[in-house]
Amino acid sequence: MISSIKKDFGAAYGTAKSGIGISSMGVLKPEIIMKSIIPVVMAGILGIYGMIVAVILAQKSKKPIFFKSS
Repeated sequence: MISSIKKDFGAAYGTAKSGIGISSMGVLKPEIIMKSIIPVVMAGILGIYGMIVAVILAQKSKKPIFFKSS
C-alpha cells in the first residue's frame, strides 16, 4: 500500500516538473519541444512500473490486505 502511494506521488511529481520544463522550453527553444516530451512519458512509465511492483508485492504477502471503506 505504501509503495502504491509513493509511486503515485513520484509519477505526479515527475509529470509536474516535466510540464514546467516543457513550458519553459516552448518559450526559449520551440524547435526542440518534441524532445522535451520524453520526461513526461518516462514519468508515466515510472507510475505503471510502481503499480506492477505493488501488485506483485501484494500477491506475495501472506496476510490478506483489506481496505476499509468509510
